[in-house]
Amino acid sequence: MIAHLSLPTVDDENFLPASLSAKLIDGILIKEMGFKGLVVTDALNMAGIVKHFTTEEVALKCVNAGVDLILMPQGETKTINAIENAVNNGSISEERINESVKKNT
Repeated sequence: MIAHLSLPTVDDENFLPASLSAKLIDGILIKEMGFKGLVVTDALNMAGIVKHFTTEEVALKCVNAGVDLILMPQGETKTINAIENAVNNGSISEERINESVKKNT
C-alpha cells in the first residue's frame, strides 16, 4: 500500500505525494527494487489528496505512476470515466491497464 507521504528528497521536482508519484512507484519501487506485487493506494478521499487535485487528476496520476488498485476515490464514476477516456484518447495505453488487471498478488 502506497501512502500519501511527502518525500521531497526523492521527488522534489513534482511535489507529489508518494501515492501519485511515478518517480517513486514506477521508478524506485517497481523498476529499481523489482516489486512485482499489487500496488494499492491509501484512501484517496483524504484531505491531503482532494484538497490539491481533482478526482480525474488523481485517477490519471495513479495509473501513470504505476498504481494497480485505486482505493476510495472521491468519485468512482469520475475515476472510471477519466481512465476510460485516457485509454480511448491514447494518453494511457491499454497495455498499461492490462498489466494491472493481470496481476494476481
